[in-house]
Parts: sequence; C-alpha cells; structure tokens
Amino acid sequence: TEEQLNVGEYYGPDSRCVETDGSRSYSLCLQTNCNQDLGQVEIVADGQKRICDYDGQIHILSDGVRIKCPKAALICPELFCPGNCAGRGECVYSSEQTLAKCVCDSEEDTTRGCFRTPLQFSESYGPAIAQTNRANKTVFLSIVGSLVIGLAVIYIVLRQWKARQNVFM
Repeated sequence: TEEQLNVGEYYGPDSRCVETDGSRSYSLCLQTNCNQDLGQVEIVADGQKRICDYDGQIHILSDGVRIKCPKAALICPELFCPGNCAGRGECVYSSEQTLAKCVCDSEEDTTRGCFRTPLQFSESYGPAIAQTNRANKTVFLSIVGSLVIGLAVIYIVLRQWKARQNVFM
C-alpha cells in the first residue's frame, strides 16, 4: 500500500518484519541493524534511524503508523551471550559494558560462549548422571537381558506350537 511505501518499507538481506501495534493488519519489512556500540537494535523507518531501547518499544511514524521494536535477542543474537554460555558459565550484564559477557566455569576457557568448558553434573542429579559408565552398563545389561528372555519365550512358544501341530496331524 502507499502507507507502507511512505514509511520506507525495504526488502533486502538486512530487512526484518516489524510488527505494527495492532492497528494495522500487516507487518512492515524494514531495514534493521545491530548497533554493537549501544548493544541495541536500530530500525530505519521514515528515512530515520530509530533505536530500540527495549523489546516491544513503540515508535510512531508518519501517517500515525506505530511500529513495535522486535526482540533484540532474535534480531541481534550476537549482542547477547552465545548459546546462553552453553550451560557452562554465567551470562553477566554490567553497567560498564553494553554487551553481556559469559563468565565460564573454567578459567582456561577463553571462548565467547564457554564451549570448551567440560560439562559438570552434581550429585543432586543422581548416581546415573554422576557415574555415567555404571549407568550405561546397567542400561546395556537390562536391554541384553530382556532380549535373551524374549528370545527364550519365543523359542518355548514355537516348540509347543510345533508339538501340537504334530499331534493333530
């Protein structure tokens, strides 16, 4: 529509669908950028850069069109802790830096997402997790035992069936 063109709808590799506030039945494709310095999403609309200070923030454009800032973690995942620190560290936000940073459980791990820190399970998860070799052996023996018993039952049933077939012939 003309309204969509007026607000600067844009189709390209750096465009994203941005929701309107519900007063329109459509979303707008607008140019979006990830501002590493500010740690925020920027949307280009109405020929102006609009900074999203928080997810869901409403910006009013010309013609009364209101757009809603998208979730920054979806648009700019690189602004946040990669993979939530892979479950091997803590995602720390501080006022001195705009981007969150992973503090890994292992001090030797220098990756951004703590990907080289080995996973550690506490005893609170139970002995099956704490002693994985024993748990694996128990599962293996249970499966093999069930298989052997199942084959024995099938053998006995087939033998009895065969014996009955010979009696009635």
